[in-house]
Parts: sequence; structure tokens; C-alpha cells
Amino acid sequence: MQDLVNLLAPGQRVFVAGSSNEPTGLLQAMAELDLPERLNFIQFPIAGLNGVDFTAWNDSANLTTFFMTPTLAKADAARVHYLPMQMRAVFDYLAKDVDVCLLQVAYDRDGVLRLGPNVDFAASALSSAKVVIAELNRGIKAPLGCPRIELAQLDYVFESDRALAAMATPKIDDAAQAIGKLVAELINDGDCLQTGIGAIPAAILNELSTKNDLGLHGGLLDAGGQRLIEAGNVNGARKAMDRAVALGRREVASDHVRAMAPGAAARRDKAATAALRERLGAAMQIAMRAAVHVVPSGSGAHVGGGYVLTCAHCI
Repeated sequence: MQDLVNLLAPGQRVFVAGSSNEPTGLLQAMAELDLPERLNFIQFPIAGLNGVDFTAWNDSANLTTFFMTPTLAKADAARVHYLPMQMRAVFDYLAKDVDVCLLQVAYDRDGVLRLGPNVDFAASALSSAKVVIAELNRGIKAPLGCPRIELAQLDYVFESDRALAAMATPKIDDAAQAIGKLVAELINDGDCLQTGIGAIPAAILNELSTKNDLGLHGGLLDAGGQRLIEAGNVNGARKAMDRAVALGRREVASDHVRAMAPGAAARRDKAATAALRERLGAAMQIAMRAAVHVVPSGSGAHVGGGYVLTCAHCI
């Protein structure tokens, strides 16, 4: 892998894709290499899914992170730079001054090379990066809705054949269960949900089996969301747009959840996307003030029915 090392230089800023698009096999190989000094890695890790401590790679490696995880809590604090930032701002931040981009690519069922399955900040990082290093994972099929990428765009390709890591099932304690019941009481039939991950969002979803015609515009699609879709509780029947479609930026849970992704590609036209952003703008101002918040119908901050926010960081 000397050719890969030759693409790196001291002091470079290296974006590493997170969530289910982390190039785990590539990172495991890189951890054994003699890398240049003072590399500044940049990642938005998801707790329970991304567990690389880049400060352990050598004595001068640094990490800029937008989200804290148990792994980083044990890292060298002097070399972990926490930059709390809403996701839309992260996208803008990565659009400049990225030297190297590390991500995962895979072929879809038709043999087209795509990013994925998670593509949250990829477009921004790719627009800025001077060098693109990819793990080509032949163990998965990329979802059809993920952006295409050409081999010619990749400066180095590391091939692997591995399954994606699965998110551990959250442990719902008494406090989370109590919160879940209280929040569920505020959710009405026809409401549209945005959820995060962890014990509290899982507890909320567990309490929604008696609700009908729910929508889901989540930052994440996990086992709880999957269960409600399959049971018919989430069908998007009352949404003002993307009716009968559940939207998720990332899918992070079981193999069953991921099996839903390869043939499912929901797309909006530009006008619909702009309209959705305008409506979410008002909701965002409320969401940023609380980690769990409900915006009732009639507030103006909804897509169709009420808009329920359970993860202020993600929207």
C-alpha cells in the first residue's frame, strides 16, 4: 500500500466518511502503515457504529469531530477537537480545505459504481478534496438512489469483501421507557416523524403501534422505523409531499433494514425539495432548542399533519 502512503503528506486534512459508509476495511489497513506526521482527520462518527480512534495511529494525528462517541471519550483529549455543528453547517464546512477524502463505494445490482449506502457529506467533501481514496466493498450492493461515481475519480482503490457493521440494539431502561410513553401521547394519527438513534428514540417508536397513517422523514432508518413500516403504522398516507414514501438519510440497523435499501430509491424534484426545506426551516429553529420536541399541527412547521422532532442535531 505504498502507493496510498505516497498520496498523503504531513499536515493534510483528511475527511473520513462515517455511519454505514465508513471505509472500515481501508482504515484497518491504514492503521498498520507508517503515515505522515500531523494528519488531521475529520469525521462525523455515529456512536455504536464508528469506533476508530485516529489519535492512536501515531503520536501526532489529530481528529476534528462533530459528534462525540464513547471511543473518542477515551482518546487523547489534547488531539480531539470537538466542533459542535448542525449537519447543514457541517456540509458547508467540508466544502473547503479538505485535502483527502476516504469513503466507501460499491456496485449496485446493475453493476453501476456508487457511493453508499450513506452519502450524507460525500458530495461536499468530494467537491473540495484533491485526493480521493475509496474502499470498494464487493460484499454489499449500493442502493440505486446513491450518487454514481466513476473509477477515474478515485486516486486509490482498496478492495474488500465484507458485510456492513450492524448497530447494536439500544437498551431501553425505565427512564427511556417513561419518556417514550410521554412523547407517544403527543403524537397523533397522520403525524410525520423525524427520529434519531438511541434508547429514547427507540422507546418512542415502540409506543406507536396504535398510531395510524404516520409519515417518516428520518435522519436514520433503524429497526424501530422498519417495524412500523412493515406493520403499516407508517405509510405516509397523509403527507403533503412524498406521500406513501418513507425517507431516511442513513440506514444503520439490521441486515433486514439494509435489505430494504438496494431497490428503493425515492427522489423529489427540485421544486418539491425547495418547498420541503422552506417548511423545515421553521421547524429547525424549534428543534435546535430541544433534543426531543413536538411541533403540533397548525404551527406552520410541518410537512403534512404534525411534524415530530426527536433529534435536534440531525435535522
